[in-house]
Amino acid sequence: MTGLIEGFSFKMLFLCMALGVFGQLLRFIIGMYKIYNDETRTIKGSFNKVRFLISLVIGGMVGMLLSLVYTAPMSNMDIFGCIAGAYGGTDFLEGFFKKRADAIQ
Repeated sequence: MTGLIEGFSFKMLFLCMALGVFGQLLRFIIGMYKIYNDETRTIKGSFNKVRFLISLVIGGMVGMLLSLVYTAPMSNMDIFGCIAGAYGGTDFLEGFFKKRADAIQ
């Protein structure tokens, strides 16, 4: 099947989306570990379900964008790059939007 983007496949799109969500889950686990080690904060008081779900969606969307960069078959470094890209991309986007929201208020 020929499409608008050469080499594009939905298989790669969903694979990169899943890797993006996985990268975001790693970021979540690291964040929860930091809260667990901080004696002044509690996990129950710091965990926000809506923010968690939104960050998973953002991680998936970043992964979907990365599917435009990678081609099949993906090497181990491509898979790691997709996970790291979603981790860093989501971190950047959340920081950017939080800063903009604070500036507006």
